[in-house]
Amino acid sequence: MKPAISVQGLAKSYMLGGGRRISDLRETIAQLINGKVRKKTSGEVFWALDDVSFDVMPGEVMGVVGRNGAGKSTLFKILSRITEPTRGRAEVWGRLGTLLEVGTGFHPDLSGRENIYLSGAVLGMRIAEINEQFDAIVEFSGISKFIDTPVKFYSSGMYVRLAFSVAAHLRTDVLLLDEVLAVGDYEFQRKCLNRMQEIRNEGRTIVFVSHNMSSITSVCTKAVLLEKGKMVATGPSHQIVQQFLHSSASAAAEMTWEDGKSSPPGTADFAVRAIRVQQKGQEGQLRAELDLESPLEIEIEYDVLEDDVPLLCGVRLKDINSSTVLTSTNHDALTIERDEVGNSPLRKGRHRTVCEVPANFLNDGLYSVSVMFLKPFYKVELNLEDILTFFLHDTGEIRKHYLGPWNGTVRPRLSWDTRNLSQQFGAEPIRLANG
Repeated sequence: MKPAISVQGLAKSYMLGGGRRISDLRETIAQLINGKVRKKTSGEVFWALDDVSFDVMPGEVMGVVGRNGAGKSTLFKILSRITEPTRGRAEVWGRLGTLLEVGTGFHPDLSGRENIYLSGAVLGMRIAEINEQFDAIVEFSGISKFIDTPVKFYSSGMYVRLAFSVAAHLRTDVLLLDEVLAVGDYEFQRKCLNRMQEIRNEGRTIVFVSHNMSSITSVCTKAVLLEKGKMVATGPSHQIVQQFLHSSASAAAEMTWEDGKSSPPGTADFAVRAIRVQQKGQEGQLRAELDLESPLEIEIEYDVLEDDVPLLCGVRLKDINSSTVLTSTNHDALTIERDEVGNSPLRKGRHRTVCEVPANFLNDGLYSVSVMFLKPFYKVELNLEDILTFFLHDTGEIRKHYLGPWNGTVRPRLSWDTRNLSQQFGAEPIRLANG
């Protein structure tokens, strides 16, 4: 069977520093007249992709996994014909639909309705085909009230709703999706995942980039792992996710956003400054491999930018299979004065919230940490999915002479009691006949 996507020896380089390429026709003509044409000057060559090869068969859903800067977006831009490779080839057979980021593919001055027809025309679809899917697109997006409003007035959530709906419903043979679940509420994300399952069942091909490992394992049949522009592994999605999380754990015990050096995540009311996982009592000794027989602390630092902000923090732990182990918020732990609906407003300034996970509670293995910020009635203001990873080691104290795997996600030390009931009641053991 012929693959839907074939990538062979793909590489893409850019010039850093003093290097540059002439890409503007007007500038090129002007320099030709002045005799000063130079295709590039001295500078460092940066390889965003280097010797990447894989095939995706029709009906497969392939995930692309890697840290920021691994080359995922560059790969998608080449597959989408937005940019050309430096060497190698990337071939796609059939109609290609793409959703690379919020803002790609729509004209801001056109309404949502007009952009649906524009996107269909770009894909080579006839008006009759677009009309056939129009109602389903609008219903799925959930923004029918604003369908005749210019999209430049849409929020980022409205924009991505319509963009995903167009990409998922217009008839394409191959669909490229880059972080489509980064924006939008939980209900919409669930709808997106269900729709991707339907597209797979229709025999269409999807290539999917996400930092949400549970989405990769639940939707994708296989995955590739990119690291610094190189493809380091390919195989079943759950194996690639495990390999990626293992490789990430050594440097993922802390995330910080320093003043003036990086843009912190947050809203108009708060800004996140640091998230870290550490062994209790060992502050400042950050490492991603921890002892399960000592308590763990998940520490969150954030700036509250206004007075009396009813802000809560929550954490979610997932295991190596991206299954949720636990979810917890600090709602019940707060002791400061609450308002009439039970929320605890915070004063302006720097705050630190710490969640303690007891010793001998989690099993050994790899875990990811997601951090949520919530407002009244548990409305999620910010969700930092899989922001940290850590590995719990078993010292062997609880197992003693048993060296096999300990089944289950949690393995707490529970209270056990064994008594001899025969001695307690002064009775002889019951003896069964013929046995």
